[in-house]
Amino acid sequence: MERFVDREIELSRLRECYASDSPEMIVIFGRRRLGKTQLVQHSLTQRDDAVVYQATQTTPQVQLDEFVDAASGSFPGIEHIKQNWESLLGYLVEQGGIVVLDEFPYLIDADKSVPSVIQRLWDQRLQNTSGTLILVGSSISMMEEATLLGNSPLYGRFTEKIDLRQLGFAAAQEFFPESYTPEDRIFAWGVFGGVPYYLDGIDLDHDLGTVISESLLSQRGYLHNEPEYVLRTELTEPNRYFAILKAIAAGNTTSNEIAQMVGIDGKQISTYTQKLERLRLIEREVPLTEEKARSRRGRYRILD
Repeated sequence: MERFVDREIELSRLRECYASDSPEMIVIFGRRRLGKTQLVQHSLTQRDDAVVYQATQTTPQVQLDEFVDAASGSFPGIEHIKQNWESLLGYLVEQGGIVVLDEFPYLIDADKSVPSVIQRLWDQRLQNTSGTLILVGSSISMMEEATLLGNSPLYGRFTEKIDLRQLGFAAAQEFFPESYTPEDRIFAWGVFGGVPYYLDGIDLDHDLGTVISESLLSQRGYLHNEPEYVLRTELTEPNRYFAILKAIAAGNTTSNEIAQMVGIDGKQISTYTQKLERLRLIEREVPLTEEKARSRRGRYRILD
């Protein structure tokens, strides 16, 4: 299991919700590998009123069966509740329980009605309870569409939103060997960033050059195929987005330069760059004297 480092602000926000006498609905989102599951698990240490269900890519009935199995340890009475999401979630939250639906996008993939079911449950049954419902997901695009955008059934209903970001430089120090020089630490931060999964894989017994060679450059390295994995889990045209990232990395930083390099109509390029911005993979910078939304002098850079 990954080491759990920092996240004190997020832990405090979650525990305040757990202590509330009012119903709470929380959404936690952010790209993969940032430790969302670990954050929730750590916040629930020593609690016996929580159900954590990590959804799998399977059929709706199997998901319901798995959920009941996960909940029956703390709430054995759930085995006698009608097996549909509205009845099961309502039963648990009305008893003041904390219910975590991890990998929430997998539930939506299997049953598109789940957000609407939760909306009805929240509006009609949970307003006089003290329970907590937490939705966790790694697909930023799907989590936004299902929970945060104005046309989502759940829009405006969350009492807490946690957009989990990378760890800061100070927190990342806890993953580095004591033998690293200040220069090593800065270089390692530049390579691995603040992603806990990446940092936790640093071999403490090897020098930084060997770590980079074995984790990134070697075909057997645990991060060798990570860029492709991240894009394929979020995007329907990963090859085109790869091409855009390569173009920016090669010094093509304006929209026209990127479009020409990749072979995309200049009028369409913003569709792709905006998506990459939402995923926090690139950033658009404009002169300080201009408004970002109106400026035509923006340049893109790789952010992650």
